[in-house]
Amino acid sequence: MTDLGAGAGLLVACIFLFWIFGGSEPSVSTTATAPAWEAAGYTATEINTSIDANCASHSYGQVRQFFGEQPCISLQRKLFKAEDNHGNAVLIATARADMVSPSAAESLNGLAERNGSGNVTPLAGETAGYQHISFAGKHYASHPRDSAVHIAETEPVTGNPSPATMRELARQALEHI
Repeated sequence: MTDLGAGAGLLVACIFLFWIFGGSEPSVSTTATAPAWEAAGYTATEINTSIDANCASHSYGQVRQFFGEQPCISLQRKLFKAEDNHGNAVLIATARADMVSPSAAESLNGLAERNGSGNVTPLAGETAGYQHISFAGKHYASHPRDSAVHIAETEPVTGNPSPATMRELARQALEHI
């Protein structure tokens, strides 16, 4: 009888702690359906996100070599789809590389902005339905912010969005990483 009483007491304590520390309702992610932000007449919705500590494994070219010599602290990549009311859709790949110092972030940004130097690999290649989209770097924006580098680039998915609109969406995406 004592073992049964102790077991019941433990069960009650566990249920109480579960209830107190937020176990009453599961959290639900709505990133696939909730608008993330609006710009240039488009509504951008997050469709995928990835966080990793190994920047080199998610980059290419000289940028990959840079990460081999100066590892990042973390890498957050996101993929957004921005749509307007005229049938145009743009895929927006963003990345935030957290570095050990502002000078490392500035060095990475300078390298990533040079044509042909490589970059962080866009998340589109790992997202079902978007693997066929190749990012050419035509509509690109980046900037260092403290010890981080924010990178964004866009490519059309449907319709005929203007190059100016795609560049503006890339610039605006830097604020939503």
